[in-house]
Amino acid sequence: MDATRAAWKFLRSFFKRSWELSDYPIRVREFSPRPEPHGRSGPPFTWSAQIVHWWTMSGHGYSRDEALGNLAENFARRKSAADRLPRPGTKVPLTFTSNERIKQHEALAAHFLDHILGLRYEECFISDQSSLWNFHDRESNDFLHKRVAHTYGVDISDLESALMPDILERIAAQLHVLPNKPLQPTSGASTTS
Repeated sequence: MDATRAAWKFLRSFFKRSWELSDYPIRVREFSPRPEPHGRSGPPFTWSAQIVHWWTMSGHGYSRDEALGNLAENFARRKSAADRLPRPGTKVPLTFTSNERIKQHEALAAHFLDHILGLRYEECFISDQSSLWNFHDRESNDFLHKRVAHTYGVDISDLESALMPDILERIAAQLHVLPNKPLQPTSGASTTS
């Protein structure tokens, strides 16, 4: 069904020069909240609206109308910021944000993910825009701040955005870890398993 709507919207797009949200094929889905491992709940929103084949252009909400409204806001923001929009019905490739700052401290990032977040660096993508907020659904990062202080002896509680590269750079600076060098234990920090 999505492919048929995408093909139809694609063909119709050749009769217009400027596209609006209504010119794109949209998929709206409802999610059933369900418990997930580690005590996390299901999706924070129960409705999702996405442009077919442009999956990153989406909106979410607690109702169908709220999800479509959020999609409309996101589309309007993108349309005002972009020179061109993708043609309706075409497949828009996913693009990843830079991870150059993360790669500066790859060994430390691997250690951090393993010991602080319980993840394997080799099995996930962490970008320069990744934040501690992306890895939990609690109301604060306090529990992770304590874990970082215990593991590395470094206070990161003042980093409100909690961006991963900022955290890694602070830990590296305080532990005197040079970029792209292995993490070496120093006094006051516990870097062992």
